Amino acid sequence: MTPIAKLYALLESNGIYDEAISLLREYKDAKVVGATGDKISLSDLPKDVNVRWTPLLKAKLVHAVRGGLLSFEDAVSRYDLSPEEFGSWQRKYDEHNVSGLRSMKSQQYR
Repeated sequence: MTPIAKLYALLESNGIYDEAISLLREYKDAKVVGATGDKISLSDLPKDVNVRWTPLLKAKLVHAVRGGLLSFEDAVSRYDLSPEEFGSWQRKYDEHNVSGLRSMKSQQYR
C-alpha cells in the first residue's frame, strides 16, 4: 500500500475523510490579495527553487506568507532562502513597497 493510500485509509477509518478532503480543496483554492491588487494562490508562486527573484515575485511571496497561504518556515524551506533574507524582503516591502525589493545595493527610494 502506498503512503497516500495509507493516509486515505486512516482518514476513512476515523470518519474524517470527507472533511479532510474538503479542507485540502479549500487550501488548494485559497487566494490572497497580492501587491498589485491581484488575487494570488499557491499555484501563482514559483514551482522551482532556481528562480530569478524579481521585485514583484518577492512581493507575491511576502503577501502569500502574510495572507496565510504558507508559513514563514515553509517559504524559506520551499525556496531555499535564509530566514534573514526573507525577513529583509518583508522589512523592505514594509518600508518601500515593491520598489524596496530591488536588489541594487545603492539606490534611493522615492
